[in-house]
Amino acid sequence: MHHVRQLVTDQGVLPAGLLRREIETSWNRCLQQGLRLDQKLELPLLARDELREVRERNNRLISGSVPEMEALCRHFGKRDCIVMLADANATILKTLGESQFSDKASRYSLLPGSSWQESRAGTNAFGTVLKQGKPLMVRGGEHYIDAISGFSCSAAPIYDPFGKIAGVLDVSSYDVLGSCHNLGLVSMSARLIEHRLFLDHYQDSVILAIHPRIEFVGSLWQGLLAFSSDGQLLAANQAAQRCLELGPLAIERDDFISLFGSKLSAVINLSRESVHSPLLLHTTQNLQIHGRLLSGMDGVEAITAEPESSEGLQLKQAQTKQVKQPVRKAHNQGISLAGVTLEDTVLSRSAQRGVKVLNHQIPLLLTGETGAGKEVLARALHTESNRNRADFVALNCAAIPEGLVESELFGYQDGAFTGARRGGMKGKVLLADKGTLFLDEIGDMPLDMQARLLRVLQERSITPLGSGKIIPVDLAIICATHRDLKSMVAQGKFREDLYYRLNGMRIQIPPLRKRSNFVGILEHLLQIEAGFNHGIQIDPLLINKLKSYRWPGNLRQLQTLIKTSLAFMEEGESLISEDHLTEDFLEELNSGRRSFEVNNGADIDTKAPSGTLKNAQTELIKQAIEENLGNISAAALSLGISRATLYRRLQNAGIKRVNDRQVLNS
Repeated sequence: MHHVRQLVTDQGVLPAGLLRREIETSWNRCLQQGLRLDQKLELPLLARDELREVRERNNRLISGSVPEMEALCRHFGKRDCIVMLADANATILKTLGESQFSDKASRYSLLPGSSWQESRAGTNAFGTVLKQGKPLMVRGGEHYIDAISGFSCSAAPIYDPFGKIAGVLDVSSYDVLGSCHNLGLVSMSARLIEHRLFLDHYQDSVILAIHPRIEFVGSLWQGLLAFSSDGQLLAANQAAQRCLELGPLAIERDDFISLFGSKLSAVINLSRESVHSPLLLHTTQNLQIHGRLLSGMDGVEAITAEPESSEGLQLKQAQTKQVKQPVRKAHNQGISLAGVTLEDTVLSRSAQRGVKVLNHQIPLLLTGETGAGKEVLARALHTESNRNRADFVALNCAAIPEGLVESELFGYQDGAFTGARRGGMKGKVLLADKGTLFLDEIGDMPLDMQARLLRVLQERSITPLGSGKIIPVDLAIICATHRDLKSMVAQGKFREDLYYRLNGMRIQIPPLRKRSNFVGILEHLLQIEAGFNHGIQIDPLLINKLKSYRWPGNLRQLQTLIKTSLAFMEEGESLISEDHLTEDFLEELNSGRRSFEVNNGADIDTKAPSGTLKNAQTELIKQAIEENLGNISAAALSLGISRATLYRRLQNAGIKRVNDRQVLNS
């Protein structure tokens, strides 16, 4: 850091790639503000009356934060550190810590009433976290101003129920290296505060906890939604906004029906019948999530006079019971290499070699475009390896908030923080012991966590958050990315030592447009979607057109196309032709233009379909009408068929519209 600071002092600019991306961005802001590295630390300090007013405005934030601040103080014990809370303007509201730190706190303006905005104090945990909106550790010389380069600070933003930053929680120590555990503990404490603020603010409303994965309902990672008694959406925390893909206008615009296609009263009735079972909900955007009502079941009795049909409720309840299964056990799924490589000679040879490498505990790196089938291949490699009796445990590094990656990977011990799960939580690394750990989108892993992962690979052991105990682990590691990691190494965005550690063997998965066995892949996916004795064929003329298409969404896009085509088939039809394609895709297919981009998500679904083709078509039509709020013209357009065709299929399926908002079987 001394070399970097000298360069900035001499040249007045910061050369790219010398600092972590977040720190580099902050330093450049400081340079643009005209701040100097050697300037005095002179921060404004509120008068006593002004501080009292600020604290009164933030009373709910302070009272909601004190339990976590006290828990952090107990955890750090008599170590030389201080726990602080600041408001959305970087003004310190409250501090807790050991008395021996008080002299340093006074000397460096770590006092209630002092303002740590980045524009005045340079790069620092409070001000920089408010600028970037996510957790951050600032170590020693990474602080911009020399005067505070002796501190290490870990801080996380606290978001209010409306998705705005309400404050910042910070742990600072007079230790230039700091502990990599600190940021994880602070981040989890901030999340607990957010939950407390949300539940307190909407204690008289209907609160629904949601998450795409059932095991995270009731955890720090759950989304929270608040509804009025008539179903209007009042608030959604950040996790819920990500889960439901909600935009900034959702709070004013959406209600329960527009989000989930059914009445709030129906869900409440179902929850009363099965209080302890999570709900399985399907959104109008075709997302499947799990949920549990936390409060408000008594306040909606007045609107339950018009319940939905009992048939619909029974169906939902039956679906709810089906989700009580262990999560992601690859050895039960039986994915074979032959079923993934499908006679692709080059890929098959690479995969067979990959199994041998995996059996010798050498990491594998899978690269390829989004949707190319990286996770499916990873599962098949695990199934073929000598670790297939243990678990395949997957973590998408891009899907976990940066401040929570550490606890996801390494877990935490009982009592690590207030609200911690009794008995603690095993991280993904420990869950994969004796099995295989799959790290998808490894290129999105924060640099701090890259260092921790490198240590695990070297030492074959982990230390959970809040614990001093070292636990040995025995696991194989497969990583995957669609990014150019070599280029990221050159840019300083990915650790070079970790890159070469993970790249024991690289398997490049070709995009679908370059696969030599396209017809075999097409037939295999058709068998998966329609069943192995389906008797359905694809028009040879259509196959020739599909072979020449670019397939920007790769296997995932092809599988979606097959699902939609099967749904459009009339009863008795056995040949898929251009008549069964959506109009937008057909236009692109015939014009040779690039298709729509497919959203990032899990790789292709290899589970067998449920129900008949007619049932699948009916569900697709019902979903389209619900998504378009009963507008037949818009629904027909989204399905790629005419209004007349849609009306005919509605009649054949026995579907009627209800209140222009829902569709029910007649």
